Amino acid sequence: PGGGWELVGAVVGGASYRLAVAADDGSVGATLFTDRLWEGSRVLAEHVWAERASLVAGRRVLELGCGAALPTLVAVRAGAAVGVASDYDDEGVLSAPRRNVEMNCGAGEAGRAAVVGHCWGQGVEALLEAAGGERFDVVMAAECLWKHDLHDALLASMRSCLRPDGGTALVSFSHHIPGLEARDLAFLDKAAELGFACELVSTTEAPHMYSSQRTVDIFLYRLTLGAASG
Repeated sequence: PGGGWELVGAVVGGASYRLAVAADDGSVGATLFTDRLWEGSRVLAEHVWAERASLVAGRRVLELGCGAALPTLVAVRAGAAVGVASDYDDEGVLSAPRRNVEMNCGAGEAGRAAVVGHCWGQGVEALLEAAGGERFDVVMAAECLWKHDLHDALLASMRSCLRPDGGTALVSFSHHIPGLEARDLAFLDKAAELGFACELVSTTEAPHMYSSQRTVDIFLYRLTLGAASG
């Protein structure tokens, strides 16, 4: 397709999704690896669908570092009151999730989906405005922990966007750089220091992104804010 995109497919809950991803052309999108559908995004999307009635139906849902925004699209289809897909505030990055909303959201869904640029750790006013000025019930992030220097900023955005009385964050990730597993997991320690209760939901074996001969474990964690941490 035009606009510097490539198309990939995904099936979640028996429904097919056509997804534009950034072209692998050295642009900002390719630099941030939004030129592919990460396996952690598939795992997160499948969990959203499986737990849709209790997790997202009728709720405000935000995805940070959305890439192709598959979890957001699934949340909207599952009945989220609003699904906001957010990624780095660059048109080359945001054009793909915008296109994916157009391609995958029906007439009754498009009005509940939005794409908003956001740089982690900065003001969240535009994100909250997309949710009617309210904080989110659920914040999602798939495969965002490899940027170790941005853990604090990602957590700041999560905490600023989540409602403090039981707001839930869902974080999926795999270990991409051998020897740096502890630095990935440091995100969870920092989250606990900020008042999140962290719980491992699942571990899923998935194909390696760069080698068909290998597999990786995708970890899905639930982070919950309690009233005392707001």
